Amino acid sequence: MGTRVVGIDLGKRRIGVSVSDSQRVLATPYSVITRSGDTSADRRAIAALVSEFGAGLVVVGLPLTLAGDRGPAASAAVAEASALETELDVPVVLHDERLTTVEADRRRRLDISA
Repeated sequence: MGTRVVGIDLGKRRIGVSVSDSQRVLATPYSVITRSGDTSADRRAIAALVSEFGAGLVVVGLPLTLAGDRGPAASAAVAEASALETELDVPVVLHDERLTTVEADRRRRLDISA
């Protein structure tokens, strides 16, 4: 592999960005992009980070409902991932982010108690 992955968490006001290590084992929070009101400018900001890190993949969080359905936020994420894919020279994939916060909290508690 050898290339990093940029993870994107799309919000209405902010876009969370995480970056993996070059072995794609661990991703850590990197920055937050405040939405500018101009989706093209927001996409250019993401593209600049992808270029800066030499990322080979972008993963966009897909906020499905607990039942696995697409609500408005998931539909927006799909549309944004599609738009990003046309602007970037790397693949853009969606990742089901249901329960990721619960899993992260569980792992953090296990690390603290160890």
